[in-house]
Amino acid sequence: MESATSSSPSPELATALHRLRSTLARLKAELELAEIDGTPVPANRGLTKEQVDARAEACFWPYHREVDRQLDALDRADTVLVDSQTRPIFGTLQPGRAVDINGRRVTIGGQYDLGTGFLGLGVMLANEANFFRFFPARRLEAVNLGLVALKPGADPDQVARELRAVLPNDTQIFTRPELSAHEVSFWTTRTGTGLIFGSGLVVAFVVGIMVLYQTLATQITRQLPQFATLKAIGYSNGFLNGIVLIEAVLVMLLAFVPALAAALGVYSVIRGETLLPVNMTAAQLGAVFATTLLMSGISAFLSLGRLRRADPAEIF
Repeated sequence: MESATSSSPSPELATALHRLRSTLARLKAELELAEIDGTPVPANRGLTKEQVDARAEACFWPYHREVDRQLDALDRADTVLVDSQTRPIFGTLQPGRAVDINGRRVTIGGQYDLGTGFLGLGVMLANEANFFRFFPARRLEAVNLGLVALKPGADPDQVARELRAVLPNDTQIFTRPELSAHEVSFWTTRTGTGLIFGSGLVVAFVVGIMVLYQTLATQITRQLPQFATLKAIGYSNGFLNGIVLIEAVLVMLLAFVPALAAALGVYSVIRGETLLPVNMTAAQLGAVFATTLLMSGISAFLSLGRLRRADPAEIF
């Protein structure tokens, strides 16, 4: 987008605006699909057109309308729009305030509401001309991320293979699912945040097993005479082991419900603070439930050692 210096837009700006409106219209149409370029959109599944339109009105259009309303401000030299979710450490974000960006005096022309992401402290929006004023060392032809629009019916995987064959090795080609997987892999394996959360998951798994083990072991110790009596009247070790396993599952279920409620509450806070689309899908909930079942099974197995000491001869 080029900077406009007169009241009437330049031909380049008019062309860019036309392309922007066309892109927005196409993206709105895509919102009505439960799958976009092979990538499932779970929140769109099973919705009526009215529900999809309501989602677009709530999540998609407000940002674009706010930016469209302030295009004149974006076109002014050394002027930016600032995300309203920018952290307070940067001070007030009122339009007209002068800030320093890379040693250059820049004016805040307005605000928009999108969200700064998980680790972002502040986000600004600038047109192309202003961006290269702020960062003159950046070359105009240097591209970080480019979007290739395919014709209807084109196979994204086939197009990606053909592009990889003709483009140099310093250019990475991703389909949308591949880019998503690449980003997830990067954040979970190559950043401190991912490593902390991954380590926390392992620690939580181990601690959960030990807490449940201690609970079961305590219950077995208290009820050891009763278990010995069951042995004395002919119940097998397998039957007693089953009782312990059932108790482990019941304890897990009692803890799972409030833990799920707490997790949903944390998800809600994260969505509100970062505007990230953090949701617990049915598949994720199933995986967590299966993992919790595994934890209860391991805890029950570890606690069976005390149950084997339930000898009727020694107790009575």
